[in-house]
Amino acid sequence: VELKRHIGLLHACAIIIGNMAGMGIFITPTGILQGVGSVGLALIVWVVSGLFHLIFALCYAELGTALPHSGGDYIYTQRMLGPLAGFTNLYLVFFLDVASTALLAKTAALYVMQMMHKECYDWLLVMIGVLIHCNLCALNCRTVKGSAKMMVVFSSCKLLALLIIIIAGAVKLAKGNVSNFVDPFKGTVDSPGGIAVGFIAGFASYGGWSVSEKLSRELKNPKRDVPLSMLISITSMTTVYLIANVAYFSVLSPEQFLKSDAVALTFAELAIPSFVWVIPVAVALTVVGSLNAVYVDFSRFLFAGAKDGHFPEVVSYISVTYFTPLPATVIMCILGIAWTCATFLDIQDFIQMLGILAELRLILALTSVLILKYKHRELNKKSVVKVPIPVVLLGIAVCAAIIAFSIRQRPFTNGLGLGLCISAVPLYYI
Repeated sequence: VELKRHIGLLHACAIIIGNMAGMGIFITPTGILQGVGSVGLALIVWVVSGLFHLIFALCYAELGTALPHSGGDYIYTQRMLGPLAGFTNLYLVFFLDVASTALLAKTAALYVMQMMHKECYDWLLVMIGVLIHCNLCALNCRTVKGSAKMMVVFSSCKLLALLIIIIAGAVKLAKGNVSNFVDPFKGTVDSPGGIAVGFIAGFASYGGWSVSEKLSRELKNPKRDVPLSMLISITSMTTVYLIANVAYFSVLSPEQFLKSDAVALTFAELAIPSFVWVIPVAVALTVVGSLNAVYVDFSRFLFAGAKDGHFPEVVSYISVTYFTPLPATVIMCILGIAWTCATFLDIQDFIQMLGILAELRLILALTSVLILKYKHRELNKKSVVKVPIPVVLLGIAVCAAIIAFSIRQRPFTNGLGLGLCISAVPLYYI
């Protein structure tokens, strides 16, 4: 039984946009400003992060069109760098995706409670989070196409929330609220570690675009749609993120920024008090969409890992009724619920730890591009995209520098991310 090719370009773009750290633009701006210290440098971090993720996307597209298999960068690292690297990649994604579901589920539950104007009890947040997990699991077990269609709705909610923020910010700018842009680099840190911490948060906001190449065996035209869906989605979100942050700074001072994790809500309370309820509704649906995209993404990862023997064989089974990786999706749900019921770090520290894991995963994938170019030239001829070697090396160097300086700045949380990666090696040999 094979996975069916029934996902088009529009649905691929919707899945990517929905998966690109759905709550990132609503929460990570605080982490970026904490790291870099000034409005001007924060905006530069947003743009540069987007540009680098365009480079990363092109590298993934080169790998994806040369190796068009479900499983994404796990398949790439396993084929190009060997089974240990493949297992390490699988291990990193396991922590990244499963841990992020806890963050997404509880955040969605929190916004649901705010829509209802109810007091937020921990047990109630967990209950709502578990219900969200169960419903998304049922949807993804039954239909991939239906899940993709839902992503169009969720992605639209994300863009609607951002559009409201952008319009409200434009009105404030038109009224002369430009005090934060008079001396935009005031307060800039002189520490490379602080800037690296800012880039970790910035990169986290663009995470999720690689879901397209994991679905390559389910795309109608993977050679066209893998690179094109990535480029369209990342370019669109970079532009929207930059404009949204300008809107934020037209209303909020840096001090107000640093006091709030939920920047969008703080902005709405000051800029559009009469319609403040719109933001929690849109953000809640956005976060649910991001969680749905993680289900699509991670279940394929488990599916590919099981086919190579890293998980029980049953995880590699496909439903003969729905043609979906049903066992992998159910396991994803069980793991997600377990993490949702557990406690975790402060939200900004959590983002930093997951950001380190994401950077390490990128280094493995970019190294795989180099091996593809040097040792597997016949396979590389199939690639639609060809990224110059100096550009690939630049990507690896930037990721390595960000990891090194950010760990020096925040040794516990960011060092924890590196420690999790290193722990994959002894586990592989057990």
